[in-house]
Amino acid sequence: MNEDVKQRGEFDLPLSANISEIQVHHYMIHLQCDLHRQVFHGSTTVFFTHRANIKSKLEQKVCSSSSKGEVCEGDSSITTLESSDTVREPESSDTVREPESSDTVREPESSDTVRKPESSDTVRKPESSDTVREPESSDTVRKPESSDTVREPENSDTVREPENSDTVREPESSDTVRKPESSDTVREPESSDTVREPESSDTVREPESSDTVREPESSDTVRKPESSDTVREPDLPGIQPIRHNERLLHKSHNSGEKEDARKYNVPPRNVSYSGERKRDVNRASNSFDIDASPSKQMRNLTSSCEDAHVSANFLENLNSRQTNEDFTLILDCYKLEIRSVSEEKVETSINSESFSSQNWPVEKSHISDTLLQYELGDQCVKIQVPGHNGDADLRAIKVSYKTAPSGHSLKWTEDQDGNDCVYTHGHWINNRSLFPSQDVPEALATWQAYITVPQGLTVIMSGDHNPQCKDSINGLTCYYFWTAFPMPSSTLSLAVGHWTECKKPQIQDNEVVPYRVFSPEVLMTSMADVHRYAPVCMEAVTAVLGQYPMKRQDILVVPTSFDSLGMASPNVLYLSQSLLHPDLSMFYRLAHEVCHTWFGIVIGPADWTEEWLTEGFCTYLEDIIHTRVLRRLGKISEEEEYVIRDLRDLVKFRILTAELQNTVGSLQTLLPDCSESGGNKTFVKNGMNPEKKYLQVHYLKGYFLLRYLEKLAGSVKFLECLRKYVQHFHGKLVSSQEVLQFFIQECEEILAAGVTAAELSSAWLEYSGIPSALLSMVEKENNGVSYIKKQVEAFCASCKKRKTELSIIDELKDCNPDELLLFLELLLDENDIPWFGLSCLKKKYQIQTCNAEIKHRWCELVIKCKQRHSHFHGDIQDFLIEHQGMGVYLYGELMLSGKRPLINLAHKCFQQLQHSMSTDTFTTVHTMLFGE
Repeated sequence: MNEDVKQRGEFDLPLSANISEIQVHHYMIHLQCDLHRQVFHGSTTVFFTHRANIKSKLEQKVCSSSSKGEVCEGDSSITTLESSDTVREPESSDTVREPESSDTVREPESSDTVRKPESSDTVRKPESSDTVREPESSDTVRKPESSDTVREPENSDTVREPENSDTVREPESSDTVRKPESSDTVREPESSDTVREPESSDTVREPESSDTVREPESSDTVRKPESSDTVREPDLPGIQPIRHNERLLHKSHNSGEKEDARKYNVPPRNVSYSGERKRDVNRASNSFDIDASPSKQMRNLTSSCEDAHVSANFLENLNSRQTNEDFTLILDCYKLEIRSVSEEKVETSINSESFSSQNWPVEKSHISDTLLQYELGDQCVKIQVPGHNGDADLRAIKVSYKTAPSGHSLKWTEDQDGNDCVYTHGHWINNRSLFPSQDVPEALATWQAYITVPQGLTVIMSGDHNPQCKDSINGLTCYYFWTAFPMPSSTLSLAVGHWTECKKPQIQDNEVVPYRVFSPEVLMTSMADVHRYAPVCMEAVTAVLGQYPMKRQDILVVPTSFDSLGMASPNVLYLSQSLLHPDLSMFYRLAHEVCHTWFGIVIGPADWTEEWLTEGFCTYLEDIIHTRVLRRLGKISEEEEYVIRDLRDLVKFRILTAELQNTVGSLQTLLPDCSESGGNKTFVKNGMNPEKKYLQVHYLKGYFLLRYLEKLAGSVKFLECLRKYVQHFHGKLVSSQEVLQFFIQECEEILAAGVTAAELSSAWLEYSGIPSALLSMVEKENNGVSYIKKQVEAFCASCKKRKTELSIIDELKDCNPDELLLFLELLLDENDIPWFGLSCLKKKYQIQTCNAEIKHRWCELVIKCKQRHSHFHGDIQDFLIEHQGMGVYLYGELMLSGKRPLINLAHKCFQQLQHSMSTDTFTTVHTMLFGE
């Protein structure tokens, strides 16, 4: 048993997919939704290559060099000789080194076949810049041409009959070749080896007319070339990096013209499929044709590679297995009712050009004859795939299945109108109970999806463009989505329901990205606020980070059972109804989700335990973007923009401090333990821990680390560096050490401060408490924070003096939402606030009309009030029902209050909501109410 498996704990998420052996390029998903039975049924076809097959082909290519390219150790470039290439005639100035006594030459064997030179062949004398590779023990020798790259002969190689114009130099008597002896060994070339420059005494004899060509003997097999003969492109499936296809790039929505593909070309990355996989995994286009013959498939895949680079570690670490051996394909899945697994012919065109010309599915009851054996394992399916003797490296395995209502990836519930709906809600198992896939961060693939639903339903899904729809005669509608940008399978998002698109109030010029807004009918009036905020938000965030990386954006207001404030997927943002308020004060979370387009989707963590690399960055930017939007909309002044950030800093610090006081140390650090990291990880530490879902440590500790770096560099400089960061790491998976080192190297002010990546990691990422640098940051108060603290002191003094309700209300100052939030937050530190004091607060600030964050603080104050008074208990009940994603920990406070009316209230709300709660919410609340 793998050592990692032995160490895996109860709450560690298993990673089963064998990505070191299998590379999945594409998923084709065909699913039909049945909202009444709460199931999807259909199939997912997985298109992949077996890395052992790739190795077999590469070993024939890597050992050779050509006049256009040569293989170098470490990062080898492989190119092929094109038909337009010609070979230079030898010149008199060219010299060739005579063989030395230490050279060994293998005598050709009888099985070797030799191609005679053709009339069109010309010979180039080697130049001084040419490099010579020492022969390896595995090399076979044929009569070389100067333009040839040395490869192993294949069975298909034949010998062409020489023509009259061919000339070959016969060996002269002066030429001697020493036969290799048994004691001779061939030394592999080392990096320190040098090639001797040709000397002036070396000469090359020009071919003379007297040269003759040996006539073929009877034992020779000679095929005359035919007009149909073509040169086969090298088969290099999945070799990275591959430049983005122009369709993968953002298009100009005004002109409709494609932008220069090279302008937005993703930086190339090294890829190693060894056990110790490199983290900078390429997201380039997996563009290939699986409708063609196997050889054409691989030619199309190769033709999309302008620069094919192969890591030397690729060959060193792959298992040396034959291409015709059976192997196992392991896909992550959970609670899928698998009906059959079969191998399909590779028949569907899969490239960015053909995606827009979808092939609509037809009703088919036929099951492939090539049924495969499979075994359901620990959150995975293991499929036995037969080896392949042919040239078809690209394989297609179709898994037919039905989802289960209890599958955690999907949330089957009712929307705010009472209609049935379903959506992927970001569960810790990701999409494993929606479709089988390689569910690890570095497994990047494209996908197509045909989602069939009853007519009248809306399907919202990740995809490069708005869906194409087709109605059928049986009352169903099929929605077609696709993406040509390789992504982890965990990022795919799907929602089906009776949602209505809220049209934009007016035509908006110069949109950063086209977007649509969907919601239930009952919330349609609030969508005007979304339309007011969203386009300005996208303008503000692109002003900081650069061009928007997606071609479109959908925004969906999800049901009240959603256990978060928002969630981002490629092209789809989920928003909780808790964000909807006319003052737009909660829309900072919309800014947060928009930032996830860069941090989490385009740039992701190589290790899922390093969540601060996404959540910390988005939390840092949310206030910057949000305050800029509010200022653009006339909600705040430029001076208030900076004050609000300081107010929210204090609120964040208080939340972080409270969490760290009540959280085990293993959940307080931002880096996984060193013993659990490394290549071939088989689980994610605490990946299934329901308690972790509701913690904000990764959000807030990561936020304050970036805030600390900003203070060292200055706000303007740090934002400039952040823009460089998203450009440099675009399309990559990153580690904490890479990120910290980048900011130190790119920002002179941070470098001048003398901090190191190791020190930052130790103090902020590996330390389980509050970093000392953070304590010194929050000790400095600004005028805004001091003003709120004085208001708290004055209010508490008035309550103690038992002033009249009217006088207390008169003394309370008007506040904006952020000031009121901090005011109520600081009141939670006070132990004796009478209920009449709470009544004054509610009347003064009209708590029932405030945003959800202010209502949450209000409920906490009501629970904390020592006087046994149920006057405000209805506010708590309303909050728990309307804002389920924010109310989880209120259940714990109700139980800890020790007051029977509050305990009964907690049980009452749980009984009412338990069937609509998400799995994690149910588990967490049930534990609070009834224990383990």
